[in-house]
Amino acid sequence: MKRLEAGFQEIGLTFHKTRPAGLFFRTMAVDPASVMTEKTVERFEALFAIVSERLQKLIAGGREPFH
Repeated sequence: MKRLEAGFQEIGLTFHKTRPAGLFFRTMAVDPASVMTEKTVERFEALFAIVSERLQKLIAGGREPFH
């Protein structure tokens, strides 16, 4: 983020890091296919599968998650 801010500052612009996130969320609300390619969806599914698997291992091992 610091590199983006510095780059924009060099050309006399202010970079607001919340604006790209806001644009992403607004676009997702009306046209999700334009920002979430099939490959991106596959990667998110794989990520959540890993998170779920590790959480289940914690619970099965008698450990409480998030403590």
